[in-house]
Amino acid sequence: MIVLLLALNVWFNPDEFEHVHSAWYIENGYRPYVDFFQHHHPLLWYVLIPFLVVFGHCAKTMMAIRIFMFVLTLAVAFCAYLITSRTARCREAGLLAVVALLPTVVFARTAVTLRPDVPMVLFGLISVYFVISFLQTGRNRYMAYGGLSAFVSFMFLQKSLFLLIAYAILFLHRLIRKRISFKSV
Repeated sequence: MIVLLLALNVWFNPDEFEHVHSAWYIENGYRPYVDFFQHHHPLLWYVLIPFLVVFGHCAKTMMAIRIFMFVLTLAVAFCAYLITSRTARCREAGLLAVVALLPTVVFARTAVTLRPDVPMVLFGLISVYFVISFLQTGRNRYMAYGGLSAFVSFMFLQKSLFLLIAYAILFLHRLIRKRISFKSV
């Protein structure tokens, strides 16, 4: 509940307007990196365009996007639950992860603002869940889902490169120790 109240009451910061403005540019036919400067990856702006179309170019659009970010924040918490429950093989551990995550001031305050970090983290966690599922079951389809989710995460923000580097190290280690096939990698 506190996270929802934060989503509805925290001041808008300039970065939030920057992302909405970039979405507005694209909606009006401008091309990112060609017609306007931007140093983020573009997927967030394409996700925001339907909000501009449905709600218009007004303050209620910003509130609708904040509520959308709140929903994504809940999805991040659910992914934390799934990952922890799967690795610990215990539902209570998953609930403890959510209880520890949501009231954290840094997480709660930034997760509800309009920023590409929120969907990047969501898809990064989805990727982690599938990679863990692959490591536990050996089913290559989980690896494919994990790779696709990591790609989507990267299209939101380049910070997910650190996740990809961690995957490369993990898979290289497992490949050298012959605990994973080259085909799976």
